Amino acid sequence: HFALEHDPTALFCEANVFRYRPLPSMLLRIQTGASEAHIGLVRKAATVAGVELIESVVDVESEEQLMARIPALGVERMRVVGEAVSPELRVVANAAAVHVADQPVCGIGRIELLHYVREQAVSRTLHRFGNLIAAEGS
Repeated sequence: HFALEHDPTALFCEANVFRYRPLPSMLLRIQTGASEAHIGLVRKAATVAGVELIESVVDVESEEQLMARIPALGVERMRVVGEAVSPELRVVANAAAVHVADQPVCGIGRIELLHYVREQAVSRTLHRFGNLIAAEGS
């Protein structure tokens, strides 16, 4: 689903293509209570999507250390596995324009992979002055 461009409107005079692009990188925050199975699913999803993971483990890096580092990481999203992050970490992440994805890890790829991609909608007119232009590949 995420590897293919598709046009659900199927209009004759206009192309409305939906496509998904992987994030360049993403922060994985492994909190207390994270299961190895869920960590494995997140790593696998990132590999499938082609997203580089930057990992931060609660036992190795405190929230204060992570908060100091977040603005320089250059990531758009942080995937949290385990217990919820503190409100303070969430504020710092939001200030750095980093979305905190803390929903439970889902074993259904079509749902979990939404965290690793950006949806794009590209519209293209297939007519000029009322005259239809041949669509690409026609």
